Amino acid sequence: MKNIALAVLMAGTANAAVVTYPAPPEISPSPYYQVTVNGKPVFVYPVNVPTIADAQGKLLPNRHVIFKNSPAAMCSFDTSGSARITVTVLDGAPQGALESVVVRPLRHGIKPKLKGNTLTFSVKGPVQLSIEPNGSILAPLFIFANPMEKNPPKPDAPGVRYLGPGVHDIGKIQVPSDSTLYLAGGAYVYGQLNSENVTNVTVRGRGILNGSRGDADRHVRWFKSKDIRMEGITLVDCRSWGIKLLHCDDVTIQNVKIINPAADAIDACSSDNVTVDGVFARTHDDTFNVKGLTDALGHGYPADANKKWSPEGYRRSARNIKYLNSVVWNDRAHALMIGPETRATEITDILFKDIDVIHAVSVDVIGIFSSDAAPISNVRYENIRIEDARVQTLVELRVHHAYTTADSTMGVISNVVFRNVSITTPTPLYSAICADSNTVTGVHFEKFIYNGVVATNPASMYLHIRGDARDITFPKPKK
Repeated sequence: MKNIALAVLMAGTANAAVVTYPAPPEISPSPYYQVTVNGKPVFVYPVNVPTIADAQGKLLPNRHVIFKNSPAAMCSFDTSGSARITVTVLDGAPQGALESVVVRPLRHGIKPKLKGNTLTFSVKGPVQLSIEPNGSILAPLFIFANPMEKNPPKPDAPGVRYLGPGVHDIGKIQVPSDSTLYLAGGAYVYGQLNSENVTNVTVRGRGILNGSRGDADRHVRWFKSKDIRMEGITLVDCRSWGIKLLHCDDVTIQNVKIINPAADAIDACSSDNVTVDGVFARTHDDTFNVKGLTDALGHGYPADANKKWSPEGYRRSARNIKYLNSVVWNDRAHALMIGPETRATEITDILFKDIDVIHAVSVDVIGIFSSDAAPISNVRYENIRIEDARVQTLVELRVHHAYTTADSTMGVISNVVFRNVSITTPTPLYSAICADSNTVTGVHFEKFIYNGVVATNPASMYLHIRGDARDITFPKPKK
């Protein structure tokens, strides 16, 4: 492990260890940032994101169709406790000379000290941050302070495919049952994972999985698989969806970072018992999604050769799906989404909790779209903090036809709770409940905070209601 630099310092009365991972020599560093942590240099990778804004942060009018890349960057390290981070903004950075900085999520309250073109701040432990010099979203720096890695496998361990530091090109592979794919810190891996009918599989490490050399299929795809765990890796340059789960059971995705300039981050499709925890995701389409898809037509997605969406194929539930403790940046479409494909027996027991939506600059922040037959029920959005929302709709629940519709009927939406959801916005953002093709019933806004004020009725949060919508309530917060 000679390619890993380990620094130890005193943090209060406890020792805090920091582990950094030098990059392969074939990878060029970002021309715009340099980073140190506790005095140790951290390699800064350039990373592709959609071009959505100019240098002043003004959104481009054609950002929905433009796929040029802007000069963002990322770095990562492991820490057991507090760490002091120094970021230098280099000459030629598109934001111009450093005058100010915004560090998101805002709830961390990080206010760096600025001196010339350098900013310095401390973190208390593992955290995922977006550093935005001069408040511009054009070329952010993403800093991923990971927890210390526990029990990494040895290169010759049975059942382990070990990809050590350096550049690898693995193509499109299936990870077999009862095995581990390990991407060590400092590993830069070109490839796609495409696994079917596998059980007891782990993909982990601190390495990077780059999808740019593959086809337009999903970057990581699990189909009819069980007992899947992904932890610690970073996905970049996806050609399509980042992680697709289709007809899977018992999946855990933890501390994975996804920077996808093409499409979605994670889509849990007709799968049960899925937990997504501590993920950072920036996407050019839906970020966190729950869908109902059959196992037909290319495994349920997309449409056939005639661009028709078929109801054929085996259906099952999407149940007990949790998105937790995560950071979301959505450049297009929806940040926290259910649907519009809802071809399942039911979609139920869905939880989005403790999520920071640091930017949402397109359609909806929160959406539940019933456009096929599955009933959608028992959905909770809890402790959701929305910072920068420049969207068409803040919250949208709708039951009606979509471009993906295959069924002749559309399912009821019932028992949806918004608890401790907050938004700060300088301009009004409208929400909507549109029950055009079936009923929406039992939607409860429990402490929905709009610009610091708890909403007490539809008008107080600019909520428009249409169609067969019933039992829409604003209960008083419990003391």
